Amino acid sequence: MSHYQLRKVTLYLMLAVMAWWPAAPWAGMLASGSAHAAEGRIEAVSFDWRALDTGGAWTISFVTSSSGVVRVFDSVHLTAPQGLLTGRDIYVNVGGSRLTVSASSVRYSGNTLSFSSPHLEIGPSTYVEIEVLMSTRPQPGTYPGSVFAVATQADPAPVSPQGPVVVAKLQPSMVQDVSFQAMPPQLGAVSQWVVRFRTSPDGLLTTGLETITLLGPSGTRFSDDPAHYTVNGVVVDRLEALEPHQVTLRVPANALSLGGREYVVLASGTGNPAEASPSVAYAVSTSLDVMPAHPEVPIAWLSMVEELALQVEPPHARMPGRWEADFVATSGLAAGDSITLEAPAGTQFPDHAAAYELDGRPVAGVNVYAGGRQVVLTVPASAEGGSPAEPGSRVNLSIEGVTNPSAGDYGGEALRLQTTRDPLQAMAESGPVFRNEPVSAVASVRMLPETTDAEAASQWVVHFHTGPAGALRRSVDTITLTLPEGSRFAEEAGAYRVNGVPVSTVDVTAGHRVRVTVPLRIGDNEQVELVAPVIRAPAAGYYPAGQFRVETSVDVAPGSPPAGLVFGVVPLPAELKLSAEQPTVHTGTQTTLVLTATDGEDSPVPGASIEWAATAGELRPRAAVTDKDGRIMADYTAPAEAGPITVTAKTVHGIQSILTLEIVRPQTPPPWVPPVVIPPDPGAEEPEGGQESPEPEPSPEPPEGEAEPTLPSFVDLAGHWAEGQIRQAAGLGIVRGYPDGTFWPERQVTRAELAVMLSGAGLHNEGPDWSTAADPDPYSARERFTDGRDIPGWAADAVSEAVHSGIFVGYEDGSFRPGAPITRAELAVILYRLAGHTLESPPRVPVTFADVEDIPGWAAGPVEAVRQLGLITGREGLLFAPQAAATRAESTVTLIRLLDISPSD
Repeated sequence: MSHYQLRKVTLYLMLAVMAWWPAAPWAGMLASGSAHAAEGRIEAVSFDWRALDTGGAWTISFVTSSSGVVRVFDSVHLTAPQGLLTGRDIYVNVGGSRLTVSASSVRYSGNTLSFSSPHLEIGPSTYVEIEVLMSTRPQPGTYPGSVFAVATQADPAPVSPQGPVVVAKLQPSMVQDVSFQAMPPQLGAVSQWVVRFRTSPDGLLTTGLETITLLGPSGTRFSDDPAHYTVNGVVVDRLEALEPHQVTLRVPANALSLGGREYVVLASGTGNPAEASPSVAYAVSTSLDVMPAHPEVPIAWLSMVEELALQVEPPHARMPGRWEADFVATSGLAAGDSITLEAPAGTQFPDHAAAYELDGRPVAGVNVYAGGRQVVLTVPASAEGGSPAEPGSRVNLSIEGVTNPSAGDYGGEALRLQTTRDPLQAMAESGPVFRNEPVSAVASVRMLPETTDAEAASQWVVHFHTGPAGALRRSVDTITLTLPEGSRFAEEAGAYRVNGVPVSTVDVTAGHRVRVTVPLRIGDNEQVELVAPVIRAPAAGYYPAGQFRVETSVDVAPGSPPAGLVFGVVPLPAELKLSAEQPTVHTGTQTTLVLTATDGEDSPVPGASIEWAATAGELRPRAAVTDKDGRIMADYTAPAEAGPITVTAKTVHGIQSILTLEIVRPQTPPPWVPPVVIPPDPGAEEPEGGQESPEPEPSPEPPEGEAEPTLPSFVDLAGHWAEGQIRQAAGLGIVRGYPDGTFWPERQVTRAELAVMLSGAGLHNEGPDWSTAADPDPYSARERFTDGRDIPGWAADAVSEAVHSGIFVGYEDGSFRPGAPITRAELAVILYRLAGHTLESPPRVPVTFADVEDIPGWAAGPVEAVRQLGLITGREGLLFAPQAAATRAESTVTLIRLLDISPSD
């Protein structure tokens, strides 16, 4: 052998050894030698698995780089998870030729399979397919592409497939125990689908890699938002494919199976099909269980009534009304079916069937639930004996005597209706609206900014009371606050507080007006504190009280503070003058304090900040700003203990005024025992309408020879439960009817009207002699109250008499409100005073009414006292209804009863 031939054989042996031992140190040296100086990366790598009866086969394909020339004895390296590449039958397809790799040239090192061949040579930018036949069955599943790689001696940098690699089963399988549900199960609606299934024994899904495919009937519309899907409670982060009625989603990471192989998929925002379909229209498959499986039963679609609408007349809050509910019975109605109607909280449906009519026919039965706001009706048979309502026909349900809920604008979701045949709850197209009647306003408004600097930012504290029927609902009703133009509220809801609770929603309109959604429930006549951030106060100047307004969505008539505010430079007062409406005050009663601030020339100083303090008792407000006349008014409530007290008012600069008040105990009237009141006949029938139960009237025989006097009559009193007492009161001149001969017994009584009735009956406590009073003006109600000019002339004297005798008192804002209705709680207190009692020692006997918790604390004792005296009783259902307005009939009857037991008799 020549020396040249020997060198050639040696070179081939070295190449063969390095091909067999790619991890040897010189393998890298060869790869980086002059023959492979221009390194590159192979492209388009893929690993594809197909199942065969003998086990299966891998097809690995790639394209060499532009410099990646694989020469004879160069190595090709394939990397895969442990146990996936175990075959030694390897074929290489390149350039149209199929090359068999000798099993003796195949070598394994960890997870990498390497081979070379003296016949394999691959050019640059060449497509290559490598087929590896497997005699064993790898574990099926989906694997991330990053755990697979291809490299050659010419392109040594490993390259992985772009996507996951799926190892399919030898035989396709399907999931098991498939079920579909929809909530709500209404055709054509948007709902949430719940799909449950179990995988096959070796079909466990790999989180973050496997996929689940859902198929619905034609017309289904799956959402394109991955956030609408969860797998076992974990939100999906990716949709692999989407068609209108089919969606493929990737199983999210950490979505562990339930019970080993159970899965629950929630598909929200799914548009339900318009028609019902068989179970074969629903299917589930996975990337492992590729055969679609169907539920045993399809989704059980239900229906609901349509076009639900409500009309209420009159729509007065907390008052009786007639409700008319119209709807379309989608599936019809049959005799004996039920209709369930739910109304806003506070609604009280009548519990007798006579109050309900279905298409003009009385219902067959009625049951009231949920505190009165839910009623279940039984459908009567039709006159012809057939179905009362055919599918798709319109139905009218009328209800007489429903007690309306609190005032407010209720959304459609507040009224719901369903039937036996249309079991899904339907909501009204628009909600009912109820208003206080008459419209009430907020009261006792106070506005206290941190600073009155012009155009400055500060926090404002606003105090007020809701109206007599001004309860506010949480997250529904609103408070609107208005400042002078030029002001600007902050728009961050979290900076607002209502009674200390953070606000979640505000709406700033025009800058100087903000509407706040109340974050908690607020009751009638309840004090409210609203903290509002103002980023800019008004410009310098004086602003009258009317430019500061507070209103609620229930008390739509705005309230304002008693005085305006001055912004900017405020002159310092030189003197403060403090006086009291009554220098001598009874313990526990209230008087008004008046402060006047003047300068050195005795001119009023507006806008001066004043703080108050008293050695005992309660002052409201504790701080205020003088109005344009330099005045402030405050309410002072005396303590329970008698003795002198001192009130001090001062400015921040130390100027002050001191007033001494004498607190005395009122004289206690002698005890009085009322005469025995004859109880009503137990066998007598209960009056209809839920009104006051009349006491039996004696029928004295007229003196011999005298005709029985004729009492006035009214055309609308025939058969009324209070007809006798009303006619008696009319004969005594206590009440009068209307010019058309009517009396209107169920009409509300206003404060002014009741004062006139008391005057006509001669019912009042002892007061001064009005006819000889030298200066009657201090006792004039029209002069005393801020709305005194609203008191009608025909009622002025009667109101003045009632106020001066202590029967009536005004409100905290200094108003009398002559047109406001008298509530039954207020009527009880007035009767209590007229009976000779004071509010200092009400009876301790518990009130015996079903709605005792609704009776205000200031009225609980008087209510029980007048009940014991037989002056006032409850309404139907053992209810007292303290906030309901007293009617003309009720007021007349109570006055006649009071005359019958008057101690002067």
